[in-house]
Amino acid sequence: MTDAARALFAARTPSCAACQRMVCHLDDVLLPRSFEERAKTRSSPSSGYGRFDAMVEEEVSASCSASSIQLSRDARKECERLLETREEEIVRLWFDRVTQDDEWNMNWLACSSGGAAFGGSGGDAPNSARAAAAAAAAAPCPDALASLGVPALDQLEQERKLDRLRQPASARASGEGMKYQSEPSVPATGRELGEVQALAGMDFAPRCVFDDASDALVYFASPSESPRLHAAVLRTLGQVATLMRGADAAAFVATLDTERNEVPHPYGAHVGGNPTVILYPAGGKAAPRLLPMRGTEDEEESAPTLGDVLALLHRRGGAAWTRERAGEAFVNAEQEALEGGARHGDDEF
Repeated sequence: MTDAARALFAARTPSCAACQRMVCHLDDVLLPRSFEERAKTRSSPSSGYGRFDAMVEEEVSASCSASSIQLSRDARKECERLLETREEEIVRLWFDRVTQDDEWNMNWLACSSGGAAFGGSGGDAPNSARAAAAAAAAAPCPDALASLGVPALDQLEQERKLDRLRQPASARASGEGMKYQSEPSVPATGRELGEVQALAGMDFAPRCVFDDASDALVYFASPSESPRLHAAVLRTLGQVATLMRGADAAAFVATLDTERNEVPHPYGAHVGGNPTVILYPAGGKAAPRLLPMRGTEDEEESAPTLGDVLALLHRRGGAAWTRERAGEAFVNAEQEALEGGARHGDDEF
């Protein structure tokens, strides 16, 4: 990634940001869904075209609700304006994408003057000088930014998020510049101890996001709201922390009390008022993985089981160490433990 690309990205307009975030959202949500549908209809491709059409229309029309767009008022307004003026072209473009196998640069096609969504041919240049002028005036992004692929856009978005979260050491020490509620920082414990680490709000970004080499499994707790569920989740995560311990561990388990701490946006966008377990994978902090609770009631059975958590780490962990250790632990664990036997305790509330 060049400094020139970073400078252009930092200076992009809200309309460009909206278009590119829409592209990244649809790439992340629509493409996997369409690939699954294509696998089902491969024996008779034409039978799936109607379903593809409905699928694309549904995802495109809902794309402005993506958290990356909703968190910015200007981007949200520009996204809505883009759908008002270009939804038909955008739907047609993404329908063409999901019904073929070639790799397309959807950022270019959806957001550039040469892209199909704005009157271009889809190639390196529009069809004519007049078409070029019209497309350039309407296109949200300059061609230099629109030429970037989705992985590059994801990287730049991640860098910008981290820049906004970082605070100077002097500001942290003096208590100035705090943008969110936080208890005092809690010292980290060694991963070889196999403990569930406590986090304060100010600890979240440095330990869970800036440390890109580690998998961070974080339980966002509401202890007074759901005491029985809270205790059961902690029992499960205590087992996981023990199984994943090691001096060379590439994963850690942590808990953060959301009644006393806030998680800075955009990483707190997935955290509501309910207890939540989220994995922030190594090498992929911009794509956290939610582990659903098994129920909504304040009871032990609503907590994830040991098997639930180990399966998430094995399948979605970003570090090879995490995936291998979780897989070994799953294979070697007793069936009763995997099914959540340790969620129940003698705690009284």
